[in-house]
Amino acid sequence: MTVSSRSVAFSLRNKSAQRGAIGLMATLLLILVLGFLMLAVDSGRLYMEKRSVQRIADMAALEAAARGGNCLGNAPTTAQTYAEQNASARNNFSLDSARSLSAVCGNVTTVAGHRQFTADADGRAIQVAVAHTVPASLVLGGWFGNNVQLSATATAGVSNPLAQLSLRTSLVSVDSSQSALLNTLFSGLLGGSVNLDVSGWQGLANTDIDLLGYLDQLALDQGLTIGDYQSVLDTGVSAGALLDVAATALQLDARTADADAAIAGLELLAAAVPGGDLLMLGDLLNMQSGLPVSGLAMNLNALQLVQGIVQLANSQNAAVATLPISVPGVAGVTLQVKVIEPPQLSAIGDPELASLDPEGPDQIYVRSAQVRALVSVALPVNGGVVSGLVNTVTTSLGPVAGFLEKALSLDLADGLGDLLSSLGCLNETCKTGDFAYAKLLGSERLDIGLDLGSADARVTDYSCSADGSKSLLVDAATSAVNLRLGSFGKTASDAKNAVFSSNQLPVVAPASVLALGTQVGRPSSCTLLFCFDLKWKVGANTWVEDRSAADFTVKSGFGLKVDSSVVADSQTLTFSAPDAEQLPELGLPANFIAVNANNDILDSLGGALSSVEIEPYTSNQSGILGGLLTTGVSAINGVLSSVEGLIDGLLAPLLDPVLSQLTNSLGIDLAKADVGANLSCGGRGRAELLL
Repeated sequence: MTVSSRSVAFSLRNKSAQRGAIGLMATLLLILVLGFLMLAVDSGRLYMEKRSVQRIADMAALEAAARGGNCLGNAPTTAQTYAEQNASARNNFSLDSARSLSAVCGNVTTVAGHRQFTADADGRAIQVAVAHTVPASLVLGGWFGNNVQLSATATAGVSNPLAQLSLRTSLVSVDSSQSALLNTLFSGLLGGSVNLDVSGWQGLANTDIDLLGYLDQLALDQGLTIGDYQSVLDTGVSAGALLDVAATALQLDARTADADAAIAGLELLAAAVPGGDLLMLGDLLNMQSGLPVSGLAMNLNALQLVQGIVQLANSQNAAVATLPISVPGVAGVTLQVKVIEPPQLSAIGDPELASLDPEGPDQIYVRSAQVRALVSVALPVNGGVVSGLVNTVTTSLGPVAGFLEKALSLDLADGLGDLLSSLGCLNETCKTGDFAYAKLLGSERLDIGLDLGSADARVTDYSCSADGSKSLLVDAATSAVNLRLGSFGKTASDAKNAVFSSNQLPVVAPASVLALGTQVGRPSSCTLLFCFDLKWKVGANTWVEDRSAADFTVKSGFGLKVDSSVVADSQTLTFSAPDAEQLPELGLPANFIAVNANNDILDSLGGALSSVEIEPYTSNQSGILGGLLTTGVSAINGVLSSVEGLIDGLLAPLLDPVLSQLTNSLGIDLAKADVGANLSCGGRGRAELLL
């Protein structure tokens, strides 16, 4: 086979063309590799430059915060000065046309679960912004002169101390009698029907709820952002929903027998609550604005949370609870209670801010509920005390008649009510006359209004030392207790409306304990010019021998009124460590100190009830007392003293049963309050990056 010269020439040209194409592709590939290499070098260089700028910002912000820099006063501020000094000394970053650094003060807050910085000259966080202009590329930047500005920000602050105050209920164990009492109380306060057994109440008393888990579950239930705890605290939620969420939160925790009983109890309570006003959990738990999430890492006692929710609901509704009460020797006693001001169960915040203004917006403050009680005592017609009252006065009608004649200008025939042998019977018909008399009208009732002021506590100062010691000063006080005894209305219903319709305890009127007045009497026979056998007028012209059945015209009445108060008492509590049990970290069980009243509140109230004063007043036929009578009172001083002694015996036994019921049902101890405290000192001066 022969090959033409043309074919050989074509083959040689084709191989030469292939070699040229391969060389071109190799050249292009080399250029591409070099391009990627330059890109990698430039990217790495810019990345390292960026990290260097970020490191400079971080270190400058940390040092400015650690040294206590601020943005007060004239420029340059100490925050700016400290940041510049750090950048220059530690990173050789001197400010020039290519390098800049600025420091701004402000606050870091959590919004919708995300931290954000807000500039504020008074803020305690420092944000440093650093910028450095560098060539955009080592190769192209050198050819074309393009530059790029790298910037970074860092926000630092000293970890703030956190303090927590809490109040403890006196209900730590529940027996069958207390269980029934709690059911009655909560039914009355909520306006529903509560029926928990002993195990349910005891389970609540023995179980704690994780606050963060509870708030997260509440946010999920209400469609709120999890982590935005201030919004959760400020959102209106029904009492039933708050209780139901507590049950759900407990179900997600480790289960115990007590927890299971508490869950069942919470579900029953939630189902028993009628629809009503929306409640804000922030009214029970006070949290400073901008508080870190770590400040909410705490537990709440389930029973105390339930009590707080129920008391908060009652303070906003019109329901009044009626509690059973038994007073030895006294029948016809009723006890009604209502929450006037709900409790503040726990408060968390920065003690440094609180100490600057203990009563300001950043206060760390807790209080117990303010409760109002109305005790009504009906005076039965046949009661032993009442019989004594009537007998005391009717056997002393002579002085009573003398008093009525002088005080009211009455013309009375005689005051003894016995055989009127001194009345002459000169005519055939015996003379009639007005005679003094005393009796019960059957509507007498004594009302006792009690305003049981709340106990409160607030942080006033703190200390955190580098050696680990710390202390927290707390001002604690028991508020004034007001007692008013008398009449708050003509009927028991009127008294209830008057006492519970206002936040202020109403003015009390004197209560009538005995009516004084006159009856028309006439002797039925005459012998030797003397009259005998008195008969008493009934109606127009009917005469009866039974004096108690005769007509009685009320002229005056013995009334009593007490308006007494026990002044507030205050103490300063000092919680101190290094002993961790005396002032534990947040999240651990608090150390409680009892605030005991120094002014003997119980004795003072008991003295007010057992030292009443009886005074005479004008009165109408229904027994409603009018003006105080002062003329001729000396004539009945002995009678008044005797009546006062009998009333003292009636009222003296009332106080202990009333306060016992309040303690057993509401967990309120009038004589003391238990204040608990926790303190975490944070960084103790060590700064940390916040953003």
